[in-house]
Amino acid sequence: MDAVMNEPPALADPPIGPVSTAGQNPWDEELPARPMTPAPMTPARPGRATVLFDRVVERFLNTRPETLISLVVVGAAMTWILSVLHPRLIAADTTPTGGDMGAHVWAPAYLRDHLIPKGRLIGWTPDWYGGFPAFQYYMIIPSLAVVMLNVGLVWWQAALVLSALVAALVAVHLAPGLVRYRKAAIAVGAIVAVLSVGMPYGVAFKIVIVSGLVTMPLNAWAMGRLAGMAFPGPVFLSVATLPFVFDRSFNIYGGNIASTMAGEFAFSMGLSMSMLAIGLTIRAVDTGRGRAWAAIALALTGLCHLFPAFFALGVVLIYTSLRWGVTQLRTLATVLPVGGALGAFWALPFLAKSRYMNDMGWGKVFLFKENLLTRNKLPADFLRDSPPLEVVFAIAVVGLVLSIYRRNRLGIAVGAAALAVALAFIHRPEGRLWNGRMLPFYYLSLYLLGAIALTEAVQLVREKRWARYFASYALTGLVVVELTRALVANSSFESRVGRVLPGMHTNALGALLLALLAAALWARRSTAGSVLASVLGLAWIAALQLPEAWWNSAHGAHGFFDVAGESVLRPTTYAVLHALEFPAGYVLFGMVVLGLVDLVGDVSFVADRRPARGMQLASAPVLFLAIFVVFAPALRSVPGGTVDTSDGSYHWGVPGWMHSTKDASFLPSWSKWNFEGYERKAPSSTSGGYPEFYGLVEMVEAIGKDPAHGCGRSMWEYGPRLEGYGTPMAPMLLPHYTDGCIGSMEGLYFEASSTTPYHFLNQSALSKQPSSAQRDLPYTGFDVDLGIKQLQLMGVKYYLAFTDTAVNAAKLHPDLDEIATAGVWHMFAVADSPLVSPLRFEPVVYSDVHATQDEWLQPAAKFFSDPALWDVFRAETGPSAWARYAIPETAKLTSSEVAKRRKDAAADGGLFEDPTLPDPPRKELPAVNVTSITSNDDSVEFDVDQIGVPVLVKVSYFPNWKVSGADGPYRVTPNLMVVIPTSTHVRLHYGYVGIDLLSMLLSAFGIVGVAWLFLAKPEPVRDALFDPLGWTDDLVANRIGPTVIVEAKHPADDSQPWWPPIPTAPPQPEP
Repeated sequence: MDAVMNEPPALADPPIGPVSTAGQNPWDEELPARPMTPAPMTPARPGRATVLFDRVVERFLNTRPETLISLVVVGAAMTWILSVLHPRLIAADTTPTGGDMGAHVWAPAYLRDHLIPKGRLIGWTPDWYGGFPAFQYYMIIPSLAVVMLNVGLVWWQAALVLSALVAALVAVHLAPGLVRYRKAAIAVGAIVAVLSVGMPYGVAFKIVIVSGLVTMPLNAWAMGRLAGMAFPGPVFLSVATLPFVFDRSFNIYGGNIASTMAGEFAFSMGLSMSMLAIGLTIRAVDTGRGRAWAAIALALTGLCHLFPAFFALGVVLIYTSLRWGVTQLRTLATVLPVGGALGAFWALPFLAKSRYMNDMGWGKVFLFKENLLTRNKLPADFLRDSPPLEVVFAIAVVGLVLSIYRRNRLGIAVGAAALAVALAFIHRPEGRLWNGRMLPFYYLSLYLLGAIALTEAVQLVREKRWARYFASYALTGLVVVELTRALVANSSFESRVGRVLPGMHTNALGALLLALLAAALWARRSTAGSVLASVLGLAWIAALQLPEAWWNSAHGAHGFFDVAGESVLRPTTYAVLHALEFPAGYVLFGMVVLGLVDLVGDVSFVADRRPARGMQLASAPVLFLAIFVVFAPALRSVPGGTVDTSDGSYHWGVPGWMHSTKDASFLPSWSKWNFEGYERKAPSSTSGGYPEFYGLVEMVEAIGKDPAHGCGRSMWEYGPRLEGYGTPMAPMLLPHYTDGCIGSMEGLYFEASSTTPYHFLNQSALSKQPSSAQRDLPYTGFDVDLGIKQLQLMGVKYYLAFTDTAVNAAKLHPDLDEIATAGVWHMFAVADSPLVSPLRFEPVVYSDVHATQDEWLQPAAKFFSDPALWDVFRAETGPSAWARYAIPETAKLTSSEVAKRRKDAAADGGLFEDPTLPDPPRKELPAVNVTSITSNDDSVEFDVDQIGVPVLVKVSYFPNWKVSGADGPYRVTPNLMVVIPTSTHVRLHYGYVGIDLLSMLLSAFGIVGVAWLFLAKPEPVRDALFDPLGWTDDLVANRIGPTVIVEAKHPADDSQPWWPPIPTAPPQPEP
């Protein structure tokens, strides 16, 4: 209709005959109309929602398939991990429990309620061990993350942050020089927006617990991407973290789900962050870009956990050593100092005060072959070699070989790191650093090398014709062998076929070399290759595989070549060949099948390069599906799977193709136990569950509020009954639930307090079934008289018991008064146990004992276990007027070391020094009255009636303690303090020492350094000074680009989108 209206009017027909004009206005004369030009059509403007939708669709359709596959596979890996961890329970408002995790609950709340309000991240707490330095020896970032998620922002803080974010985003959008930071600004804004919304404490805690596990696939992908790996390499690295996360062979070393559920969530966070730090630092080293992000990532890794930071640093240094020049050296010279300075506020005091850490005496793991190659001797019955380490090791060796052949620096660096970790695991002397903590880095390196092996294999298949033949052998053999197994399953042929198709054992290497030779020849001459493949393959099977099957049938599970190889080859070589047996079997049988088919047909299409592109795209999803098929049944995570409650078997599949297994991973049940929380632990025949624990908390809270009793430390009996609360460490949360009113002498961070050993000695005396967790201590067994005297020595106000043995003994003790009961729990007040008390004799100063634990612990443990020695305290240092005191060197040894040396001396006929502690000199002190004792989180105050007389302060010693109105404090056995009043009013407070101030200053410089790195120009790329792998500057230059994540190179024919582009605006009318 618009078109008709825009047409010019038709001219009128000429009049017939005369026309009268009378009565007409001359202006009304009709003139011929001029032709009208049609106006251009103005299309209606689409709505904003339509434009946004069109842009999203356009971007999706123009997205490269590699990007979409990466997004789907990495997202699926993260989702799978999260599903195993029970996301519904994570979102439930409960308090997590289970192992150490149930006690970790204390830390973020104390940081939130006590330290941060005082402007501190590291400080003192009286809640555990008679006081210890909170976060001095334990990482701060995990607890800080919990606090940020839990607290959120109040309205005025949210308004300020929102205004700042809006201003920053506008500036980034408008300023041309800041456009490259737009994505980073949006990401920071999203993170801040999430953190602005508070959530329940338990939910926040559980989110932080799983964060390291869930982000591990993402950060592994980022590491590969930032290191310049082409697709599908980064996705393979992402998928390779799944076997590590689901690994069932260890549960306390760190990194996997089992270790995280045991309480090592800071380790898993640090390990996940370490992979991102490696990628960012490699990109900075190669391109000179992103140095600030690399420094931040390294610092965050160390502040999550120190061990992963050293792992990341080692990989980066090895990577850089393979190709370095001015660019690499200058980059590291800026990134490493700035990253170190950022974390200096925590790391430097940690190192400077490490002599006051406790060593739990973890014994060195000596099963080297079993932990590095076979994993056939695991420390617990419920652990499994899943996935099989021999197979992983063999693939990792292939990955290292291919990395060297293909000059993959990341693969070489990871392989060298794995070797270094293995050597350190073997040769590291027994000491504070337990060698078992090194194994997660070794295992993760193997998994990553396996991913790199597959990556390089895919690239070889794309580039080399012989590699495509070899891959066809493997795939064909896999299908044929496993299909044959499936067809003969449950038939009379199963045992016969099973003896021929189990694998290749120690002749695996020869089979693989034969297949490589056939593939190389076939790639050049098809007929000769097919003949060689079929004839020699059949000959190999007849000469070696069939005799192996016969030997297997006649002599047991091990074939002849297997037995011979095990006896001749070194363990490492044999383990590699043994792990290659199944891949070799697949390749050999596939080679024979393809060779026979080619003799009657043509299979040259398998070497066609055109399908290689599709294979490359499909490889990542196929690898993920393969991992899923292997691990999902045991994890009970197959969609539609069901559990048969009668026998516990798990069934999955589709009608007509159902499978079942009785193999059940303990990971889902463990995470369920933890995340159900304390609140859902029901009573059982052996424990009262949460109701009993709740009653205990209510009882001590009421006593603390009672003016007749008040706040104070408590010592509680240990025993298996506490497991029913969710963890035997549940009573450690008494200060958490009472806001610090009722302390607990036992705490979680065993290494963080020098008082820990004396707690375990006291626990042994006051518990029917103690844990005796620390090695090489003179445990006495149940002895209530000794135990109560030790409580009085340590200033403990309450004793809690639940077994009949402990309760009955406590009721008969004259220094205990039963003041409350709650179910099985009985609470006793301890008499004569003030926080500050006078001394009878002047302390003596050790002349030959230093503060390190290997010298201080054993003499102090002997002192603590013998009340007859308590009249004279032994001091680390003291005034010159105090007498000096020497002890035998053998008194510093553990009882087992003493016995060994005594035996050696008797065998050699030598002398053995008696380890008995000599009597110290005694100087009696005047009597002094101590009154008005008060204390809070980080201070103790009291009055005395005369000055110059030492008094005992029953608070754990630490060098940050300062005193006014007295000299000292001086450390005395077992780990308490003595001060000499110079005023009638004395005040001790927890302050700063020089290293604390220096470290904070360095961290301030680190913040300035990060700002400088953000504003500085990227380090220009220069020629390498050392390049043993033959890398060229052109290869490196190809990775330099304006984007944060460098785009990997791809062939030109792969650069087009997978869908034709759609128009971005409605079409305009033609002129």
